[in-house]
Amino acid sequence: MRAKPTILFITTAFVCFAAGVLVGRRFHGMATVISPRDAARQTTTAQTDSIPSAASGQPVSTATVQSKNQGAIIAELESELRAAPSGFNPEKCGRIISALDSNSIHAAVAAAEKVSDKQVHDWVLAGILLHWRKFDPAAAMQYADTHPGLSTREKVMPYIFSAWLDVDSSAATAWVKALPSGQVRNQAFALLAGKMAESNPSGAMALMAGFSDPTIRQQMIEPVFRRWAAKAPRDAATAALQLPVGQERDSAISAIAKQWGQQDVDAAVAWARALAPGAGRNEALQCVVTAYAGKDPEAAAALATQLPLPSQIQNQVAAAVMTEWAQNNPAAAVKWIQSLPDGQMKQMAVNNALPILASQDPRSACQLLESIPDGQERNNGYAQVAGEWGRKDLGSAIKWVQSLPDGPGKQQAIGGIVYPWAVSDPKAAAEFVLSHPAGDRQSFLLPQIASQWARNDTDAAVAWSLSLPAGEARLSVLPGVFSAWASSDPGSAAAYVIKLDGEEQNAAASAVVAQWGGQDPSAAAAWLARLPDSDSRTNVFEKLASVWAYSDSAAALQWVGALPTGPVHDQSARAITPQLARTDPAAAVKLVDSIQDTNIWQNAAEQLAEVWSDVDSNAANAWVSDSALPLEFKTNFLGRTPRSWMP
Repeated sequence: MRAKPTILFITTAFVCFAAGVLVGRRFHGMATVISPRDAARQTTTAQTDSIPSAASGQPVSTATVQSKNQGAIIAELESELRAAPSGFNPEKCGRIISALDSNSIHAAVAAAEKVSDKQVHDWVLAGILLHWRKFDPAAAMQYADTHPGLSTREKVMPYIFSAWLDVDSSAATAWVKALPSGQVRNQAFALLAGKMAESNPSGAMALMAGFSDPTIRQQMIEPVFRRWAAKAPRDAATAALQLPVGQERDSAISAIAKQWGQQDVDAAVAWARALAPGAGRNEALQCVVTAYAGKDPEAAAALATQLPLPSQIQNQVAAAVMTEWAQNNPAAAVKWIQSLPDGQMKQMAVNNALPILASQDPRSACQLLESIPDGQERNNGYAQVAGEWGRKDLGSAIKWVQSLPDGPGKQQAIGGIVYPWAVSDPKAAAEFVLSHPAGDRQSFLLPQIASQWARNDTDAAVAWSLSLPAGEARLSVLPGVFSAWASSDPGSAAAYVIKLDGEEQNAAASAVVAQWGGQDPSAAAAWLARLPDSDSRTNVFEKLASVWAYSDSAAALQWVGALPTGPVHDQSARAITPQLARTDPAAAVKLVDSIQDTNIWQNAAEQLAEVWSDVDSNAANAWVSDSALPLEFKTNFLGRTPRSWMP
């Protein structure tokens, strides 16, 4: 049950390592042609494989020179890695890695290489490589280049290459030029061209002109003109307008507008206004104002309403400005939105600002909600604000929800606050929901609370659910509670199901077999055979058959085939037919023919035909043609293009 949180923390921590550097660029399929270390040797003085010490800058063996402090850091890293995967703490590991110096980096790599869990192994090495690039990017690239099995390698190599360009562009350039043709080389040259444009834009343009492939040139356009515009926007603009009309020119203009808008908005707007009317000018003006919003969102908002732009684009610009303004000055942003007349611009501005305000300044978000006319948009806003506020300050959020007048808005707010409340105090959350009138909303929220509660404290959740009076509320929470219980202790959960009866037994038993059937379907089947006979028992058999078929359709077929003739057999056979049709259509045909109930047979036969058609349309068509299926189904089925042939 802990696997998903670990994945989330690892992903979040990795993003933190890489934040702010070449976001979104990746290398694919790296082939080793010339090692980064060899490239450096071709353009710089010879180096040894040891890492220079921080004090002297002279090559010193990492095996012999480790300060006592660094030794302790390595020991702490090794201890943390031994806890992987279940006890692994990515945030703590990230802090340890950030404390490494050049003398201990190899020891850290050696420790990471010993980790058996692939996910943790690759994530830790990625973190080490990102840190390593700060003081020896050539060595970090050499390691990444020679370890193609590292799953995070494609994510970290752009960051390493960028750092290498900063410290030794000649060596990095030599390495790139030796790469074979392909996407890796294209992306590397895009980074190189962007770096070159900072000091030698004509050289960057010449480099770009040397590629005839428009795909490669398109990748280079944005970094070249963005970095050129940072130093000399007018020169970059002049060069952009000399490009042929088309996608490359539009991309260059957009890159310049975004950069220039941050530096000198008046000059950037004047330049964009002077462009020929059309989509290119509209895009440039939009980019200028959006970029300016990061510096002065209030002025950018005013500018957005004054520019000669089509109304739809003007609305988009204003909404984008709100994203920045809501972060920097929530009260002012709310006041400006409230001043807008009702319409698309106001609605788009609200949609962009509300999530940010709800997270950072929920009281301002509440004020903003009051400016929205009653309706679904406003009600959805209540749910969003309640959820975000509940994660930040649950107590204040609860008081706000309680203060709302009864109605759809309050019901949506209750729904928004339920999840964060259920995490911290599920009993109180459940009691709050139960204190409101019964209905669809209550039936929807209670199972969510119960499921969350059962994942954290199964015993308490079971006791609470069974303490509820018999009725709709109790029946709605049992599946989630027993599902969570069965995921950790299916035997105990199944034993308690026997104590229930009627609809409650059916709901709880279905939840148990759904979990148990994925873990040990044979044991679940043995228990199910002892379940008292009832009309609802048939549905539980059907649930187990469906779950079992996904993990082992042959075993599920054997079990269903041994069931006595009747409703249990027929519904269970129908449940496994779709999955069996994918793996063994002949066995599926035989199974369907064993179904006695006419309606169930027809439903199962139609499912068989649909799935079989994706596997072997000719065989499926022949079977349908000779079957006893209704003429209407045959006509529709045989007269259409098989889904497997569709694009």
